[in-house]
Amino acid sequence: MSKIHSVILKVMADVGAIEKGRKNQQQGYSFRGIDDAYAAFQPLFVRHGMFVFPTVLKSTREERATKSGGTMTYTTLEVRHTFCAEDGSSFDAITVGEAMDSGDKSSNKAMSAAMKYALLEVFCVPTEGDNDTENHSPNPVSRAPVAPPARRDSPARPTPPTLATAGQRAKMIQRLLEAGNTAKQLQEFAVKTGIILSTESAETDWPLDKAATDKASMSAILDAVKKFLAGEDNVPM
Repeated sequence: MSKIHSVILKVMADVGAIEKGRKNQQQGYSFRGIDDAYAAFQPLFVRHGMFVFPTVLKSTREERATKSGGTMTYTTLEVRHTFCAEDGSSFDAITVGEAMDSGDKSSNKAMSAAMKYALLEVFCVPTEGDNDTENHSPNPVSRAPVAPPARRDSPARPTPPTLATAGQRAKMIQRLLEAGNTAKQLQEFAVKTGIILSTESAETDWPLDKAATDKASMSAILDAVKKFLAGEDNVPM
């Protein structure tokens, strides 16, 4: 056992309990302040030849709005406390201190909280109050389930009214051609009746390729109609 460990045991034997003699006026609970801890430990450290120094390992700060319209600074510090004996042996204890302040004192308060709990925990300082978490078990508030975001699917395309067979469609195109319809009118009819297929369609009986369909080329449509009517695809008329 190194010197620092034996010194800690001696301080533990001498410190005794520290009463919760202070009261938080806003929330109504009793507590032991950092000054109470310093008053109890400082003479014992001198008597037994030891000291402690803090080192901040991690710091986070956040500003939050208050109900009155002001701001509060919330600071959380992770602090390593090194307890040293006269022979140079040491012992580390890491604690976390949290504090808030409307001015520039949140870090100071967080340092004090971290130091206080390092002293109380390392030396197992008892209290006359009830500090057991088993006696303070608030019921957690269950969160309402979050609904998944609505899917933004593409609007469904209406299904064009198609004729039953390719032969019926070819006959209809033949009538339109004989009636002197323009290429634009022919294209509109082809789209409405499903002769020009959408890129999602699985039909393959119309002799337009995908490129011609996408470009909606008038000349390609007319050429395909002529080939279709000439029987190149062997569709029954």
